[in-house]
Amino acid sequence: MVSFRKPRRDNWMNERFELIINILLKEKKISVGELSSRLGVSEVTIRKDLTELEKQGRLLRRYGGAIPAENPQQVVSHLKRVSQQQDEKHRIAKFAASMINDGENILLDAGSTILALAKELHGRELRIVTNNLAVANELIPDEKIVVEVIGGTLRKASGALVGPWACRSLENIRVDKVFLGCSGFDPKLGFSSENAVEAETKQKMLNCASEIIILADHTKFSRPAFANFAKLDEITKIVTDRKMDDNILKVIRMRKKEIIIA
Repeated sequence: MVSFRKPRRDNWMNERFELIINILLKEKKISVGELSSRLGVSEVTIRKDLTELEKQGRLLRRYGGAIPAENPQQVVSHLKRVSQQQDEKHRIAKFAASMINDGENILLDAGSTILALAKELHGRELRIVTNNLAVANELIPDEKIVVEVIGGTLRKASGALVGPWACRSLENIRVDKVFLGCSGFDPKLGFSSENAVEAETKQKMLNCASEIIILADHTKFSRPAFANFAKLDEITKIVTDRKMDDNILKVIRMRKKEIIIA
């Protein structure tokens, strides 16, 4: 008689996670019932799987099912982003640093331009709150800067701590200025991120200060990304570089928004 060895629970769970993500990437949306039928597990198990995958930033729950959290064609690794538009990011960061006064509490988002800003802050008397592990690591040696890192699930593509824990932490934080990065922009829809869970975390940051500043090089204004997090009217200022498209520049200025060319 041939015996069948049931796969270990954790191995089967990880395999199920990958199957769910592959199905979502192909079909863009799927219901709990359909996943249950295809994978041969209960709907309760599928709901638990979707909850865990959402915490990991790999999908977004929708009523009765889920959709992908990312558009894989738009995902660029964190290390690759850091190496792009270096001169532009340096100028943007240098100007942004001049907007910060000693003694202020500052919230720094994730992203390579925000990391460039952190590098300009050494030696300043500041409290920096961040969900950006690279920013925290950059500022560790600086004895003058107090660094507060919010909790959350690590999104490896950006180095950001995101998700429900991050959002709950942000509900209790009030700072002088928030500096946000973005992956895309649309004049009607506003600023967007490649990842829905990261976008949700950025949305929470909008409530942490009255002054919200976007730092983004010109390439971020060429097309929208996957998930919107802020309308143009919710932003106080934008700092970008000299290669900014004139038509986009005109649209933003027509909306009475301050845009600074660094």
